[in-house]
Amino acid sequence: TLAKQFPKSALRPEILYSAALSASIIGRLDDTQKYGETFLAEFPNHELKPRVEELMIEGMFWASRYEDALRIAQGVRPKVADGSPGAELCDFVIGGSLYFLGRYSTAEPVLAKFNETFPKSKHREMARFYMADNLARLNKFTEAGTQLDEFLKDYPESGVLDLALYSRANAHYNLDQQDAAIGRLNQFVSKRPYSTIRDQANNLFGNVFESQQKPDEAEKSYRKAKEIAEAAGNEPVAAESIVFLMGLLV
Repeated sequence: TLAKQFPKSALRPEILYSAALSASIIGRLDDTQKYGETFLAEFPNHELKPRVEELMIEGMFWASRYEDALRIAQGVRPKVADGSPGAELCDFVIGGSLYFLGRYSTAEPVLAKFNETFPKSKHREMARFYMADNLARLNKFTEAGTQLDEFLKDYPESGVLDLALYSRANAHYNLDQQDAAIGRLNQFVSKRPYSTIRDQANNLFGNVFESQQKPDEAEKSYRKAKEIAEAAGNEPVAAESIVFLMGLLV
């Protein structure tokens, strides 16, 4: 690459930035981080630094490096103007990273402000899901349910449709709206039968059936969840299924 061929070039900052940008465009996130980190180490005060940091922030976030993405985004955010593309990216990554890191109370106002400030953002779909599911994780099931219903209406074929349907069903379950929970879970099975969270969905089916005093149906669902989870190597969900099955014996 040019970055390797011309280590002493006067254009090295531009070469490293271009390499990071190109890697980001084609989805080579490891290379994006490599060239970005090299740029920041060699040219910490260069005018292209904010643009390099933005490339790294997005790359780290989608690579699930949430602590790193959060740290850099929080460092960059004070340097960019409110309402700018840089602010949009930083605010999305900060809110999303906090959500994935389980810091739900801290994430709540960040995600709410992002969705209010950037209604036409390319990250709008994911930010709306994060905001709604974040509310569910804070046990704010009524508010979460309203937002999830709106999300499912606006994005009926979303890439996170299975997650949204599961979250909505779980909110119904926790609000003792069991028929509605079954409806959303049936939609989950119909729309995303091979979802990676179908083991969790079957456990939730079992929870709902159990609350409806249908122990036979609950047992079938828990056993199916356990089978799927064990096949996928998902030990926590398999263990949860066993606990639920044991609970039926009490």
